This record gives sequence, structure tokens and C-alpha cells, in this order.
Amino acid sequence: MSAQVSAGQQLSGLDLALPPPPTPFGAYVEAVKIGNLLFLSGMLPVVGHKPQYVGRVGGALSAEDGRKAAEVACLNALSAANAHLGGLDKITGVAKLGVHIATEGDFRSIRRFAERDHSRITSWTELPGVTGHYSAHTSPDQLAADIRRFFRPLRPAASKEN
Repeated sequence: MSAQVSAGQQLSGLDLALPPPPTPFGAYVEAVKIGNLLFLSGMLPVVGHKPQYVGRVGGALSAEDGRKAAEVACLNALSAANAHLGGLDKITGVAKLGVHIATEGDFRSIRRFAERDHSRITSWTELPGVTGHYSAHTSPDQLAADIRRFFRPLRPAASKEN
């Protein structure tokens, strides 16, 4: 039986290192633990409180820039979880990982990159008419409906009418 590889070892094997945990840009917290669940705020592609990528994919940013920006944001999320939990190995699962990418025009090829690099995507939603990068502000009803639709199969049968 082989030894379990730690999250830190996996990151090192990918030639990745965690940056310092991000700090909020406003009056919010980066992470909150409720029971055995950890909730993270939206993570941005920032290092040292400075944006690394500014613009929209398909406009000022190329698809490769978008991939790199997503990597920086993901490392920030892992760093925030690591700092809040005292280690990445305390993470036993991920209930939901939402990704929002600001695009320009009719740019749709980002899904191709996501599906190439991530084999466990269980849901993909493109909200019609949403042009901003933060759908909670621009289309809260559509976003709420999408979240309900995603979690409905996980709810007990008696409560699935909503």
C-alpha cells in the first residue's frame, strides 16, 4: 500500500507554491467556517494586493492570460483555505466551486480549456444576457435559480419542490 501524498506535496509536484493568503479589498472576510464547512469569498488574480490581470478574456486578455489569471485566483483560494484551516490536508471535499470569467463579445472558447484541464466538471451554465463578470449583481435571479438547480438533486425528497 502506497503512502498518501499530501496536498503540499502535490503542489510541489506541479511546481506550484502557495502565495501569502489574500487580504480583502473591502469590508468582508476571505473565509468563514460554519460547522465543518469553509466558505471562501470570490478570489481574484492578485498578488500582494495588486491585480495581475486586468481586462476581459477575448478583449484585452488572451485565453492563455485567462488561464493564468484563473491559476493565480485558484492558488489564492487554496492559500486562504490553508491559512484558515491550518493546512490543506484538512480539506476532505469540495461541495461547490464557482468560477466567473469576464469575457468580451461572443468569446466562448473558455469552456474548451476548462473541459480539457478538469475532468470532473458536473455543471456548466451560461446565463443568457449576463454581460458583467459578477452575476450576483447583474442577474441575481438567474444566479439563484442556477444554484437551486445545482443543489436540487442533493436535497431530501420532501424538500425538492423549491
